[in-house]
Amino acid sequence: MTTVSAAMQLLFELATSWWTVGFLATFTALAYHWSTATFGYWRDRGVPYVRPTVPLFGNIGSRALGTEHQIRMFGRIYDAFRGHPYVGMYQMRTPYLLVCDRTLVNRVLIGDFAHFTDHGIHTDGPEENPLANGLFKMRGAKWKVMRQKLSPVFTAGKLRHMRGQVAACSEQLMRNVAADVPATGGPIEVRDVLGKYSTDVIGTCAFGLQLNAISDEQSEFRRNGKAVFQPSFRMLIKDLIWLISPALRRAIRVSDYPQEVVQFFMAAFTDTMRYRQEHGLVRDDLMQSLIQARTDLVVNKTEPSVTFLETDIVANAFALFAAGFETVSTAMSFCLYELALKKPIQDKVREEMNATKIKHSGEITMNF
Repeated sequence: MTTVSAAMQLLFELATSWWTVGFLATFTALAYHWSTATFGYWRDRGVPYVRPTVPLFGNIGSRALGTEHQIRMFGRIYDAFRGHPYVGMYQMRTPYLLVCDRTLVNRVLIGDFAHFTDHGIHTDGPEENPLANGLFKMRGAKWKVMRQKLSPVFTAGKLRHMRGQVAACSEQLMRNVAADVPATGGPIEVRDVLGKYSTDVIGTCAFGLQLNAISDEQSEFRRNGKAVFQPSFRMLIKDLIWLISPALRRAIRVSDYPQEVVQFFMAAFTDTMRYRQEHGLVRDDLMQSLIQARTDLVVNKTEPSVTFLETDIVANAFALFAAGFETVSTAMSFCLYELALKKPIQDKVREEMNATKIKHSGEITMNF
């Protein structure tokens, strides 16, 4: 009896193990098929394409894992297909077309722009990400309406009026640099210094705020602004979830930014708009355009075809603030780095600037 029981137990374990192996093999085969089912899209259409290297991740495995910046990834693909007007690639399972030819780029961005308004970037609702629904991430009619409201701020005439404010921030920057270099007796972190400078410039020119980030090491705007772009493991996981499934990201309610950063900027921009309205302050700047947009779109609902919320206005204030200080400081940092590497060009630039200042009596005028 014992022998029969042992034999039955052995047969049961074998059957169970085979069922387990079969299930795992079937699941693996189905998962592989699902993760690679779209990888023939460009091949079937005769489009030159980058062969996917990793199931599910397509061509962006290195970007998804944070081992390669997306700019380097796109640059690598562009160089590999130099001379082709376009090249197919895969972001996860989704086919993407990378346009390389300048004529086609011109058509997409200018000639046929009406057909390419969306940036293809997913955003959650205002509850999960109240700062995420800025102009860059808006879609369709909503994007078009908001763009019409904000575009007049960036005309040549408006930008010329900002010269005095930019000059004042520049003078403060030079005073601080002149004081810091002898005090430290060594090099200074240019990236951080220019980040403070660009924070002050965008604050005063666009929002009428005297942030004093250049002089104040404890500036709340500077600290929270840096936190937006600070790489972290949390940011890597957030981007990975978005790449795998935007629906999954919505389900688990992952925020784009740390909660304390969201609360700070929501309060700062909301309070600024409220203060101006309550005291009747009017300035010809971006904040005034946002206040007018709020009056038209949120209060009076002049565009009944689309719905705008209070958070949409604040999100655009935040998006333009973040874009204003980060892009400027990054571009200037790289410029100074390249000039430091190429002394002859640095000397030539300095000579031209000094000669132009002398020509204009030492003043940086509109003709500078």
